[in-house]
Amino acid sequence: MKRYVLFVCLLLSGLAGVYAQSIAPFQKGDRIAFVGNSITCGGHYHSYIWLYYMTRFPDQRIDIFNEGVGEDVAEMIYQRLDKVFEHEPTVVTLSFGMNDVGYMDFRKPGADTIARNRVEKACRDYALIEEVYKKYPEVRKILIGSSPYDETSRFNKVAFPGKNTPILEIVDFLNHPDRYKEIGAQMPKGALLVGPPGTGKTLLAKAVAGEANVPFFSLSGSEFVEMFVGVGASRVRDLFEEAKKNAPCIVFIDEIDTIGKKRDGAGFSGNDEREQTLNQLLAEMDGFDTSKGLLILAATNRPEVLDPALLRPGRFDRRIIVDRPDLKGRVEILKVHAKNVMLDETVNLEAIALATSGAVGSDLANMINEAAILAVKNGRRAVSQKDLQESVEVVLVGKEKKDRILSPQERKIVSYHEVGHALVNALQKDAEPVQKITIVPRTMGALGYVMQVPEEEKYLNTQKELEAMLVGYLGGRAAEEIVFDTVTTGAANDIEQATKVARAMITQYGMSQKFGLMGLASQENQYLSGRAVLNCGDDTATEIDHEVMQLLHYSYEEAKRLLNEHREALDKIAGYLISRETITGKEFMKIFRAVEKGLEIPENLDDLPDEVQTTADRTAVENTEGLTAEETPAEPVHEISAVDVTETDNDESDSEE
Repeated sequence: MKRYVLFVCLLLSGLAGVYAQSIAPFQKGDRIAFVGNSITCGGHYHSYIWLYYMTRFPDQRIDIFNEGVGEDVAEMIYQRLDKVFEHEPTVVTLSFGMNDVGYMDFRKPGADTIARNRVEKACRDYALIEEVYKKYPEVRKILIGSSPYDETSRFNKVAFPGKNTPILEIVDFLNHPDRYKEIGAQMPKGALLVGPPGTGKTLLAKAVAGEANVPFFSLSGSEFVEMFVGVGASRVRDLFEEAKKNAPCIVFIDEIDTIGKKRDGAGFSGNDEREQTLNQLLAEMDGFDTSKGLLILAATNRPEVLDPALLRPGRFDRRIIVDRPDLKGRVEILKVHAKNVMLDETVNLEAIALATSGAVGSDLANMINEAAILAVKNGRRAVSQKDLQESVEVVLVGKEKKDRILSPQERKIVSYHEVGHALVNALQKDAEPVQKITIVPRTMGALGYVMQVPEEEKYLNTQKELEAMLVGYLGGRAAEEIVFDTVTTGAANDIEQATKVARAMITQYGMSQKFGLMGLASQENQYLSGRAVLNCGDDTATEIDHEVMQLLHYSYEEAKRLLNEHREALDKIAGYLISRETITGKEFMKIFRAVEKGLEIPENLDDLPDEVQTTADRTAVENTEGLTAEETPAEPVHEISAVDVTETDNDESDSEE
């Protein structure tokens, strides 16, 4: 087949030689992207085109990108076409195949109808593709009859976050080492992937190896650790000897903190097994030649415990942060995991992505899987938006525990508690909009919760937003005291989260008038627990406690003030919640507006006029189809969002983060 294609190319070149000698098919510096399916991905025609071009026009350089993906269809091409344009091509070719119709036995009844529907859908998708092209008028497009290959297809399968990243540089090192040798640059010896659990560090390392098309040696740090001294060091030597034989290649060490901890001289005069293994690893990283294409990748979520000798330039030259995905990243990850799942027309992955702020890749994969399981349980053959919404709740707070029967008094307390949270948030200018209120117990211990959805992706919080967050946390406890003249154990998690935020405001964010801009705490294990450790004396720590206490006291009094001023709304909404168990943010705002206007609350809320306006209408949720997740800030400079799931938990006080 290759010979046949080459023969055809040479024949065409001979027929068009008189023109080709004077007219180049492409311009100097063109970046051509071939987009298509398996014919493009696995074919070599683009290589022959490049060979023909460089033979005829050796003085002009062009770059070719294979953007073909096996078993691709028009819909998938449309979904990833914007990612293709991120490579800034000047020419894009698009090939069409039979994947949109599929290989069918047309002798079977109904097969022609199915094929017709598939063709009609493909035509609609091709129309969308044309709309994408219109967004890039500077790019020339060519329609051809067969298909292209993908330089980033393996990355697409792991929802790789965009271009111009350090990891892509490493891939380029492995793919084009001569470029760097010519200028005198040396390849980096190693790269350290750092990030929270579940962000895809291991998967990303495998994607790098697949993209670079080199052998991949993967081991866990624990595989080097043995009771007998010298065994781990021997395994390190064997690993590098094997890697040198197969160079260029990638050696990946997962959880490198197992063997890479700081040496402190403890143990048997510093000659214990772990330190011997680390010393051997350091020696091997100094001993191999980077020009042979041997690259060391390692992953950890505890970079602060690694030995400084391991992190210096010449060993692990690069530190690549694989953090929690942003909104765009979550959308791409959801698309990847939903690729092989049957979805109906109601699915809106963007809404789910907005509602799952702070979720990592493994969380999102679990949500898609839970949604598919729920669809099967409900007797549906495709996943709906409702299934996705419920799956988010299952991952966050567990499944509904309907066998837990609360007494009438407990139902009343839980109802007022949750409405207290929601009402306080609705009355504050800087709080997140309320999405859902429920008093249905969950398997993770929550007796009820309030869900909030941010209006947009945020990476920073203002002091006013944090203060509103504190008032919202304490709104449930304030409602209990106002209505029942007592308090319960249900606010344990609320108090824990409020104290955490208040202490961070004073010790880390410089939001205290008394201490000013003085940094009084630092994060320990920022990718795991994120626990703050005080960096001050005992007297200062005592003063910090007083400041936290005063801030929480002010927030609690503010919550009680707001609820006392709107006591009627609190009673009416709580009564409605007791009877319905679950209400949406839209229903909540309808009742609130009606009470503020002095209207009676009918059984059917649709009878209430929508045009009634109050000062709290800005918090009304227009799209009641989304959900929320808790935002766990990895570091102070990133989003410091409220825990969006505010729980009443009489069984356990652990955070639902």
